[in-house]
Amino acid sequence: MIYQALYALLKTTSNKNQIYKQNEIAWLSVLQGFAMFLVVLGHVIHGSALFEWEYVLQNIIYSFHMPLFMCISGFLLYKTQIIKEKPFATVLKNKSIRLLIPYFTLPFVSFIPKMIFSEYMKRPVTFSLDQLLATFVWLTNNPLDEMWFLNVLFGLFLLYPIYCIISKKIVSALLLLLCFTFIHFAQFEINSFIFNFNGIFYYGIFFYVGILLARYDLFDRIKFNLLWIIIIGCLLHSLTFYFYGRNIFTEFFGIIISFAFAIKISKVFPNLFSSFRNYTYQIFFIGVFCQVLLRILIKKIGIENGFGYILFYVVSILTGIYVPVIVSKIVQKLNLKVLKLMIGLR
Repeated sequence: MIYQALYALLKTTSNKNQIYKQNEIAWLSVLQGFAMFLVVLGHVIHGSALFEWEYVLQNIIYSFHMPLFMCISGFLLYKTQIIKEKPFATVLKNKSIRLLIPYFTLPFVSFIPKMIFSEYMKRPVTFSLDQLLATFVWLTNNPLDEMWFLNVLFGLFLLYPIYCIISKKIVSALLLLLCFTFIHFAQFEINSFIFNFNGIFYYGIFFYVGILLARYDLFDRIKFNLLWIIIIGCLLHSLTFYFYGRNIFTEFFGIIISFAFAIKISKVFPNLFSSFRNYTYQIFFIGVFCQVLLRILIKKIGIENGFGYILFYVVSILTGIYVPVIVSKIVQKLNLKVLKLMIGLR
């Protein structure tokens, strides 16, 4: 009975040669912009004792925003690669260029500044052989903590042939989902010099759910009012987060809320976040540099409260978003291939 219900829900009628529908492009773009906005907002925190709300806001954001990014990445992998049956070699080449080049080059560029301003850094570095080897050879201690995302994402992309084969059948797709679920809860700890396997084990379930959402058009099949999904999702997320903190339920509730919000709001504001949503990778790479520099400046000036702190908060968000966009557009205008590769531009 359960299997029949699942089969009826998941049975696809989509054509492999279909292209994005216009409204699907809109809501997916809005979702990408929303997810990136959350990342920038989560990096703003300055630490003023008078503004404890920023810690509450950051905790809420961190309760689901990276699982959301992983889910979106899986969704896009299906829509742009798997559905078109692109060869694994092609996918591997493209992902290596787009992910691994920034993974190595940006830490190299940041190494000296992080040494100079070490007193302001959450993760300072030292100029030593151990640090250099850990960063550029063993891949165990990247000076840019944010780069863990690329390491995990590339590891999940390496499973591309499995996704292509398994996702064709409902039974095998569900079995793979169960495998990712087991690995997620098993909490294996592996110290590796190549990939962040612990991150892959934790985030694999969200990445693969993204693939399934795209494969079976699950949000297109939902007949329930999206506004109610958002309201109920927010309520459930709040309750689980309040009593248990961050866990897989708060993460999936956050993902559901975000997808429903993007679909709902895109019908009214299809161009929401359009000024930066095409530069999410570049904002992810560059935005934190801008925010750290602003944080250093604010500490030098000594702004800790009042209007000045609120102004810092707003400027930090705008800087984290739009400086990378401006840099990206300049690099595109100059058409310098080396710089484009460094910041993940196509």
